[in-house]
Amino acid sequence: MNKDALLKLMDREFATTLKVLKAFPEGFEEFKPHERSRSALNLVLGFAVEENAMKHIVRGKMDMSIFQYPEIKTIAEGIHYAEATHADVMADLRSVPEEEYVQSLEVMGRTMVRMEMLWLFALDQIHHRGQFSVYLRMVGGKVPSIYGPSGDDPGI
Repeated sequence: MNKDALLKLMDREFATTLKVLKAFPEGFEEFKPHERSRSALNLVLGFAVEENAMKHIVRGKMDMSIFQYPEIKTIAEGIHYAEATHADVMADLRSVPEEEYVQSLEVMGRTMVRMEMLWLFALDQIHHRGQFSVYLRMVGGKVPSIYGPSGDDPGI
């Protein structure tokens, strides 16, 4: 997959993620289905943190310090932060020449091509979106169409 196709996919998947995040009712920020699970707010903030990591991957400046979660208290603030981060990151990723996407980068003792790392983060976000949709259902929210109809949204 080339850079343009990957960036289109990232934009499309983030738009779908936003539908799921925006369907989550306020007041359930600390909800988690199990004591070992992350809170709903932590999952929302995770999307923004991973977006920021993608920018660093392509720029070749990956280190663990970028995984700091901001001090945000509500789902709405977290969504706003994630949207702003996504817009900033996508603008930055579009400005990077494609040849930088195929360079290698070492992270946590593992060397990978940067585009492969971006794919891993995109897939991780899709995984966490699915996790969040379960949280959404458990707090009484309506799950929007993701790749097709849901029990709440015919997707038409």
